[in-house]
Amino acid sequence: MIVLLKRCKSGDMELFKDNYISYNWSGKTQRSGGEDCFYIDFQPCSRKPLPFREECLATARYIADTVKEPLVILMSGGIDSEIVVRSFLEAGVSFKVIFFSFLPNRSRDDIPMGIEFCKSRNISFEIIPFDIVKFLKEEAMSYIHKYKIHEPFAAVDIRKMEMIDGYPIFGNGDVYLEWDKESNSAFSVEQGSYCIPWIWQKENQKQGCWRFFKFTAEVLASSLIDPLTKTWVQLAPKMSWQNNRVWKNLFAKQHWPDLYVREKLTGYERVAGEYLALQRELKPLYSYKKDICYWPYKELIKKLLPKWDN
Repeated sequence: MIVLLKRCKSGDMELFKDNYISYNWSGKTQRSGGEDCFYIDFQPCSRKPLPFREECLATARYIADTVKEPLVILMSGGIDSEIVVRSFLEAGVSFKVIFFSFLPNRSRDDIPMGIEFCKSRNISFEIIPFDIVKFLKEEAMSYIHKYKIHEPFAAVDIRKMEMIDGYPIFGNGDVYLEWDKESNSAFSVEQGSYCIPWIWQKENQKQGCWRFFKFTAEVLASSLIDPLTKTWVQLAPKMSWQNNRVWKNLFAKQHWPDLYVREKLTGYERVAGEYLALQRELKPLYSYKKDICYWPYKELIKKLLPKWDN
């Protein structure tokens, strides 16, 4: 049984459209330790969602209309960040792209692809060197202990936001589904670690779009009710699929047919040794098991779309 104890108020700062997301750790606005249980909740859409691609463009236009700072998209070269760049480009919105190149000589393999994508479309971009090994070994712990982080990426992305002059936009927040054999149903999986940068943003009054694919209730709902997502939910038990990670490539290709499908990387492949070592060190301190909230797929759709036939 899931109980919403206390909603985390975002104040006047809009971390996502209408601040429709609320979250807490055992009723507290911040995690105090590994025993705190994470919970996330959502408010309904204000209108019936458009198809996913159209909602991505609508999200880009909304950000452009409400943000006064220069828009900066953090592009990894992967599919998710490319979709974000495509959305702003197709929406006719002015923006700049930044690539963080991990040092020493450990940039992820798809950055060159992202650079070529920008060059072919005359998109302004900048490459920022980032000594990721030094950060993980010497600097990350100050963020980790303050916010009780068990996933180092949250600390890395906070540091990236500190380095951005403008309104940073991250290509993450896409729906991650798992199939549970015991209950014979699908669940949307949410990690508390993905809320940590929002806490940092509020504390530092740093505006930004940390999770583009959840920035509006409508773009989130559009991906959940997409025919291809529904097909995955229907086929998962028959095909013994555990999650929809591989399916995401097909999902992206459906909406952007000219998109080049490639392996979905995390960005930490070439620093896997350092990253995983730090992750192993943190898990006993700030357990990940209680920092995950499972929303039943059908219940989440009802939550977001109570007034429409799904």
